[in-house]
Amino acid sequence: MVEEFMLLANIAVAKKLVHQFPQCAMLRRHPKPLPEQFESLLKTAKSFGVELDVSSSKALNNSLNNAERLFRQDPYAANLLRILTTRCMTQAVYFSSGEVSAPEYVHYGLAAPIYTHFTSPIRRYADVIVHRLLAASLGYASLPEDLQNSKKMQEVAENINHRHKCAQYAARSSIALHTRVLLRDKIIEEDARIVRLLSNALVVLVPKYGVEGIVYLDPQRAPGTVDASSSAEDAYVLDEDKLVLTCKDGRTFKVMGTVRVRVSVDTTGDNREGVVFELISKKK
Repeated sequence: MVEEFMLLANIAVAKKLVHQFPQCAMLRRHPKPLPEQFESLLKTAKSFGVELDVSSSKALNNSLNNAERLFRQDPYAANLLRILTTRCMTQAVYFSSGEVSAPEYVHYGLAAPIYTHFTSPIRRYADVIVHRLLAASLGYASLPEDLQNSKKMQEVAENINHRHKCAQYAARSSIALHTRVLLRDKIIEEDARIVRLLSNALVVLVPKYGVEGIVYLDPQRAPGTVDASSSAEDAYVLDEDKLVLTCKDGRTFKVMGTVRVRVSVDTTGDNREGVVFELISKKK
């Protein structure tokens, strides 16, 4: 309930700002993904008997909710499907209202025609800008000259977007560092889910630790040894329509399937440690 009211507050403020300052309101938009961005996701879902409706964000969310019921015996599969869905999306960004047309204001993820960030000025600079705009629109304060210029507002928005990306990269690097610390001097065997297929490898996610990496089916053809794409073509067949990788020995792997992997940290590198994944077996 609290989240719903926060979303409504953000939408209401966005409408107020665009009405008062049509050329220089600080808004946030989330472009609708292109149809081709969903192709792999739709194939993956269909291979598990799940039909996803991607005509709108609401329809997609309803489809994912239905998938949860279908995956009652395997709850993480539904969670993984949502992870794969998120990876189809473009990133939401801040922008100045005068720099794009009104139809482009839409926030796809929230199914909102217009949106901004107003509710968290203590942790986001964009919200501080929005508070200044709102105060000016209500007559409580004058609007700084820089905030009255659409081009300058767009520069501020782009700087915020850039710094947000930097913060995300820093967070991911921190997680990666502490994951390596956790796994250092250990050899762990865990179940992993396949999130992507390569010509001779699997990209897997270990749910217990949230760590992701590549499992080479033939370590001798890993980068730095032999070109996997040319030398492994007889050993592995990747069906990109069905998203199935078939090995010469008869093993098959598909996206969202489960495999057993050995996870460790390679400390032999000169510059940095790396998490290493090794296939133990395919789960039945």
